[in-house]
Amino acid sequence: RGDAKEALSLLNTGITVAGQAGALRVLADMQVMKSRLLLAVNDLEGAEAAAESAAIASQEGGETWQVPRRILLLAKIHYKRGEFRKADEVYDQAETFIDALVGKASTVLDKTALIRASDEIYTKHFALLANHIGSTEKAFSVVEQVRGRVSRDMLMAGSRAGSKDAQQAERKIS
Repeated sequence: RGDAKEALSLLNTGITVAGQAGALRVLADMQVMKSRLLLAVNDLEGAEAAAESAAIASQEGGETWQVPRRILLLAKIHYKRGEFRKADEVYDQAETFIDALVGKASTVLDKTALIRASDEIYTKHFALLANHIGSTEKAFSVVEQVRGRVSRDMLMAGSRAGSKDAQQAERKIS
């Protein structure tokens, strides 16, 4: 504990073993740990490379629902660098991926769960746009995009607007 160099060495060994074994989910998780460690010691280039590798391994390993959270890590790295426009682009990419996942989900409950699991992405993107880019119009469009998606899917599924689940979903998104 507290020895970043040793932790990095162990992670690199684990990443090599997981990669050789084709254990993509383990590989992705270890790449995330490596990225966070490198971010903590301010090695932003290394953190970015590890985060990108984690997103790729998650997608290749069939954990597509993890990809937006891996992309979120990339946005945080660009934010820390002060690259706010690049962070905005990365958030847009994550939200597009989420929208595709929501579109493929078979039930309103699954769709709502995906959006709830991704709320940090929308919240941080909103804050970035409002506080650092100065685009309140785009910030509110982020909120409206997700609200519109859930409302549309509920209408398509025949959900009543006043149902308890719909009200809870609306409160969470708002």
